[in-house]
Amino acid sequence: MTTGESPAPEPSGPRKVAAELLVVAAVAVLLVTAFQIDREWVSRHVTLPNGPPLGDEAWRVGLRGLLVLAALLLLRLRPTLVACTSKISVARVARSTVPVLLAIAASVVTVEVVLRWFPPRVVKGRAMYPYGAPHPRYGWTGQPSSTTTTRVSGRDVLMVFNEEGIRIPKQGDEPDPARPTILFTGESIALGFGVEYAESYPALIAARRGVQCVNLAGAAYGSDQAYLRLIDAMPHFERPVATVSVFIPLQLGRNLYDDRPRLVLGPTGELDLVPAATDFFSRLGIRKLLWKGPPYLGDEAIHRTMALTAAILRDTSLRTRARGATPLFVIPSNGPNRPLDEHPEAWILRELFVKQGLPFILVDIPADQLLDDGYHPGPRGDETIAAAVLAALVATEPAGEP
Repeated sequence: MTTGESPAPEPSGPRKVAAELLVVAAVAVLLVTAFQIDREWVSRHVTLPNGPPLGDEAWRVGLRGLLVLAALLLLRLRPTLVACTSKISVARVARSTVPVLLAIAASVVTVEVVLRWFPPRVVKGRAMYPYGAPHPRYGWTGQPSSTTTTRVSGRDVLMVFNEEGIRIPKQGDEPDPARPTILFTGESIALGFGVEYAESYPALIAARRGVQCVNLAGAAYGSDQAYLRLIDAMPHFERPVATVSVFIPLQLGRNLYDDRPRLVLGPTGELDLVPAATDFFSRLGIRKLLWKGPPYLGDEAIHRTMALTAAILRDTSLRTRARGATPLFVIPSNGPNRPLDEHPEAWILRELFVKQGLPFILVDIPADQLLDDGYHPGPRGDETIAAAVLAALVATEPAGEP
C-alpha cells in the first residue's frame, strides 16, 4: 500500500451481521452433530446396516474428529469468510462458480468414458465374484455347472455349483426331491464362504441328522434374494422338514440396493418384485464404482427396510409352516457368548423376531473361530452354528419323533 492510500473499509451493515450469523450457525451445527455421534448412533445408522470393515469406535472417533476439525477451521477462517461474504455479490459468485462446475462436469464425463471403455471388475456388478453369474430374478447365483477354486485364509477352497447355481459337494451330486429335506438359505455365511462343502454347517447337519440338506444361499444376498430362492425351490421338494434362514443386520442395507431385482412393500403391505433401476444415474459407471448402497441409513430408510425385512421373514415362516415344515432363523454374531441385551443388534432382533413371534437362534462366534477376514466363520465357526441349529430343530420336534 503506497503512502496516502487509505485501508480497505471493513465490511459492515446487514451483510456483515448475516455473514457472522451464518458462520456461527455452521459451527454450531457441526459441533452439535459431533456431540450426537456416539457409539449407539454409529452402530444404528452406519455399521450394523452397512457393515463397513472398521468398528463402531473407529467410526465414532473419525466422524467426530472430522466434524470438530471442520468447526475449528470455520472459526479460524471466520474473519476471512465474513469479509468475503460481506463484499461478494450474486453476479460475482456466479462468475466464479460456473468455471468450477464446468471443470467438475468435464472430469466426471472423462472418468465415465474411461470406465465405459475399461470397466474394472467392481463396475461389472456384484454378481461377478469369482464363482458368480447374473440371474434375472435373484440378481445373481453361483456360476451354473461350475467348479472353481478360491484361496481364502491361506488355503484353497473348492466351490461347486449345479446347473441351477446351487452349491453341491461335487458335479453330478444332485438333490433328490423325494427325500426328507432341510432347505438352507441366506448369504455368504450360509453359502459357506471360505470353507469346504463338507465343513459348511448345512453339510455338517446333513451328516449328523441323516437328512438331505440343500444349500440355496448366495454370496452377498439380501433377505429378499434369499427368500425368493427359498420359495421358488420349496415346491420342488415333496417332504420338506425345515427351512433354515440366515439373517444378519448387514442385509438391512442390502435390501435397499436398487442395482438388482428387489422386493418392495406394495400399497397394502404385499411383497412386490420390481426390476433393477434403469434411470440415467443408476447406469453411470462412477456410481457403480463408488456406491454399492447407502453408507448411512437415516431414520426413514431404517424404518423402510425394517418394515420390508419383517414382511419377508414373516412370509418365510408362513410359507414354511404351510408345507408342514419348521421355520428357523439363524443370526450369527461375532463375539463371545453373551445375553441378547449385550448385542448391538438386539433392537433389530426384538423388532424382527421377538415382536413377530418368529423362531430364531442367536449364535455367537468367537474371534478364534473366524476366517482371517475377521467376519466369516471358519470351519470351527460352522461347527458352532451346526450344533446350535441341530439343538434348535430337535427342540421343535414333537415328542417321540426321531
